[in-house]
Formats: sequence, structure tokens, C-alpha cells
Amino acid sequence: METLKLALLAVLIILFLLLVIWSFKYLKDSMDRKRTEHLSDARDSRRRYMEDEDVPGMGYWYNKEDIEGVHPDDRLRYQHNFDSISECVTDLIAEMYDCGLVRTEELYAIAYGKDAVTEDSLIFRTVGTEDEALDDIINRSEELPEVSEEAAMEICEKWGVYVGHLLDIVEIFASDEDIQDITDKLMEYGKNDLSVLLYSPE
Repeated sequence: METLKLALLAVLIILFLLLVIWSFKYLKDSMDRKRTEHLSDARDSRRRYMEDEDVPGMGYWYNKEDIEGVHPDDRLRYQHNFDSISECVTDLIAEMYDCGLVRTEELYAIAYGKDAVTEDSLIFRTVGTEDEALDDIINRSEELPEVSEEAAMEICEKWGVYVGHLLDIVEIFASDEDIQDITDKLMEYGKNDLSVLLYSPE
């Protein structure tokens, strides 16, 4: 009787483990299928874009979060056209700051340590009118202590994470070569001095 109970328990454990394994496999297959469908849709959209001679400029991009739930006919107003790689890169970097993807206090902490991020830190001091605030930013940039080579590399790596988040939420419609060039230049921007990275290019 005891042996039968143990055998039954063993069978139940095996069945449970098989169910868990099957569940994980089902979820993974489902996620892979959705990812493949998304990539396929993106490729189709880019192909249609490349075939459309009426599209102005070099290409366009939009923030997928902006068009969520928006009727396809109304998506045009969320489209950001660009005529050059540099224009697109500048706009996308500004979008990173606008969407809060760039954590300036995080970059500052990497550069000078967590204890350096206080209420009166240079990154938090902006005063006066718009023109005075711009002057204040320039003055603060000149006041920034030197960043070590190790910290600069870590900042560059962190910037790469920010770019990854950006590319998750935006869709770029251009040739594959241009998209790669845009991505490369977005990553290269992270090699700028901290005084540049602390503020949006806009």
C-alpha cells in the first residue's frame, strides 16, 4: 500500500513537471511567434515605404506608443519626416530625453558617485528666464569635474541601454543601410562629454 502511494506520488510529480515544462515551452513559442509577426510587419511596412514614391524626404519615424489605439488614417500626424541622417539622429536623441529614457542623474552618479547627486548638484540647478537658464547650463558645463576614463566607458555602456529602450518604442522607415547608420550614430552619441549628455540637444 505504501509503495502504491509512493508510485502514485512519483507519477503526479512527473506529470506536474511535464505540465510546467509544457507551459514554459508554450509561452516561449507564443512569444517567438509574436516577435516574428512583429518583425514581419515591420519589414512589410518598410518594404511598402521603399516602394512608395510619394513619401517625402529620406524617411520617417514615429513613436509606437503615440499611435497606440490611433486609427491608421490618423497616424500621419504622428509621423516625423527627415531629410538627412543627422536630422533623424538629433530628433531621436531629443525623443529619448522627452520620453525620460535618458536618466541624467544616473549618468551624473556614474561619473562622480551616488553621493554627488544631491538637491544642489549642478544637474539640478537651472535658474531665471529661458536665456538665463541656457547661460546657466553653459556655466555648469564648464564647472563639471573631469570624468575618469573608466566612468566614461560605463556612461557609454549606459547610453547604449538608453538607445536600446528607444529602439523598442520607435519605428524607423528608411532603407536598411540608413537605419543601420542611424543606429550606429545614436550609439556613438554616448561617447560625447558628460556636459553634452546631461542636456537634450533640443
